[in-house]
Amino acid sequence: MHEWKRYVWFAVILGILMLFKFEFIGQNLAHTEKVQGANLRKEEWDPIIAEEVNQMYLAVHIDGRKFTNLDDGIYLDDARRMMLPIEILRDGFDCGAHLYDQQLLIIEKEKMCWNLNQTKIIISGIKKK
Repeated sequence: MHEWKRYVWFAVILGILMLFKFEFIGQNLAHTEKVQGANLRKEEWDPIIAEEVNQMYLAVHIDGRKFTNLDDGIYLDDARRMMLPIEILRDGFDCGAHLYDQQLLIIEKEKMCWNLNQTKIIISGIKKK
């Protein structure tokens, strides 16, 4: 019977502690503050992500060959697009790649010609979508 009293006292003490702990359940005391930088737009967020990713090890595997940011100069641009040097396009895809006036990139393979500024591919002189 002596053990029973211990359990009762323990339950009473536990109940009192819980009452003090959860005393303010019905009241709305919680508040939040605006976190700095939590409302970022894509123009602000993408360069931050790109900078973080570029500090890591990046690798691209093309036809069993590995190109890395340490040796080959690949990187993520501010719009989070993977950027590869023209040499990787030429060597990795075994095709001709020519950059004209730093704006126009033309990739040629066998009888296929692809201008990256257009949505059509020229195959054997015939334009295809």
